[in-house]
Amino acid sequence: MAALVAIEEETRRALRDAAVPASKVLGVGVGLSGVIDSSAGVCRFSHLLQWHDVELAAPLRRRLGLPVWVENDVNTLAVAEKWAGDAHAARDFLTLSVGRGIGLGIVVDRSLYRGAHGAGGEFGHMIVEPGGPKCECGRYGCLEAMVGEGALRRRVSERKGYDVSRDDLLALVELGDSATLDVVDSAGRKLGLAVANVVTLLNPELLIICGEGTSLGSPFIDPIVSAVREQTFADLGRQLEIKIQSWGDEAWAVGAATLVLRESFNLPGADDKSQAIWHRSSSTSTTGSSDANFLIGS
Repeated sequence: MAALVAIEEETRRALRDAAVPASKVLGVGVGLSGVIDSSAGVCRFSHLLQWHDVELAAPLRRRLGLPVWVENDVNTLAVAEKWAGDAHAARDFLTLSVGRGIGLGIVVDRSLYRGAHGAGGEFGHMIVEPGGPKCECGRYGCLEAMVGEGALRRRVSERKGYDVSRDDLLALVELGDSATLDVVDSAGRKLGLAVANVVTLLNPELLIICGEGTSLGSPFIDPIVSAVREQTFADLGRQLEIKIQSWGDEAWAVGAATLVLRESFNLPGADDKSQAIWHRSSSTSTTGSSDANFLIGS
C-alpha cells in the first residue's frame, strides 16, 4: 500500500536527518482523518482517503520494528492540548478543528470520548440541512458541506463568477470583499450555532478553535464565537473559556507525536493530578487519530 510505504520512507528519512538511531526512538504516532479503531490500529472509514478497514499499526510495526499508535487526527490535537497546551488544567473541553474538514475532539472528565466505534467527534457530518449540498462523505446537508473550506470556496466562486482557490479566498477576505465577507460571516454563524448546541449538551469549561480555517481571521471566527456566546442554554456560552489558536500544519505532527509520549509515560492508575487523559493501554503496538500525519517520538 502506497501510504504505508510513504510513512515508512518518511520516518526513516526523518531519523537520518535528525541523526537519531532507531534504538532511541520510543515509537511512531499516526493521526489521520476518519473513524479509527485505535485499539486495533485500523482505519475503519475515511471519506477523505477513501479507506475502508485499512490496517496501519501492525504492518508499520513490522516494517519499522517500532511501536506504532494510531488515532483520529483531531483527537491527537486534544491529547496534545491536554499534555502541553491550552487545556493543561482543564477537565472538560472541546477542540474544534476548522478547515477542509470540521472535526471535534471531546474530552469529558479528562477522558477522550471516542464513542462505541471510534466515531465520536465526527461533528462535521451532522446533517444540518436535509437535502442540502452533497458532502464528500456521500450524504447531503452535512455541516462540513455547509461551512467547510470547500463550501466557502464554492459559494464565493458562484458570486464572483470564477473558480476561487484557497489563496484567492484568503486574499478576498483580507481585501474586505463584501460578497466574500458575507459568505464567510454566514458560515461562521452556522458553525457557531452547531457548536453552541454541543456546548449546551456537554457543558465544557473550555473551547479551543484551531485548524487552517482560523487563517480567515475575525470575519470567520468572530461570528462563531458570538453564536456560541449567544445561543447556548442558560448562558453556558458566556461562562465558557474560548481560545483561538494561530495555526501551522506542524500541529498535526505534534498531535501524532503526543500519542507516543502518552503511551510511553502515562502509567496505569494515574491519579487526578496526572496531566494525561488516558491510562496506558494493555497493548504496546496499537492505541488510540488532513490526511495521514505522523511524527516519531524520541
